[in-house]
Amino acid sequence: MTSLTLPPRPPGSPPLAHAWQTLADGLLTQRLHLHLDEWRAAVAEEQALPDVPGADVSVLAQRPSPLRAGDESVKVLLADAGLGFWWELLQRHGAESRNRRGALPHAADSAAQNLLAEQSGAAWSDAVTAASGAAAWWVGFFAVIRHRGAHHITLEPRQGPAP
Repeated sequence: MTSLTLPPRPPGSPPLAHAWQTLADGLLTQRLHLHLDEWRAAVAEEQALPDVPGADVSVLAQRPSPLRAGDESVKVLLADAGLGFWWELLQRHGAESRNRRGALPHAADSAAQNLLAEQSGAAWSDAVTAASGAAAWWVGFFAVIRHRGAHHITLEPRQGPAP
């Protein structure tokens, strides 16, 4: 096995992990904007997804509840964790809540509660809850746009449900 030797980084450049995370964040944002119209059309149709039987698209599209008014400390914590844009995009583009909850928001709530271990009430606990809810929304977003009925590489229409 050979080892890969990388050239030295220029002085003042970010760590490699930071650079990769920046690239990942950019690709996530790009994918949202590239597929936003497709996602909105799928949400407006309110039809079941061909490859996810029983999934309620309108529930997958709902954005989580906004933060309490004037609670800037939660936004600061999300920003410090590198999740501010991730949460703000879904607040801007997500569908209004119809007071129905699906499996994803319930799973997000359970994950947040497991992380919090009954230590709710602090700003950081609200940030954990917000990040968990945002994660559920993003999973729903990608479930809706995954080229419904098309092969993921060729984009050719499928002749039946996706495997």
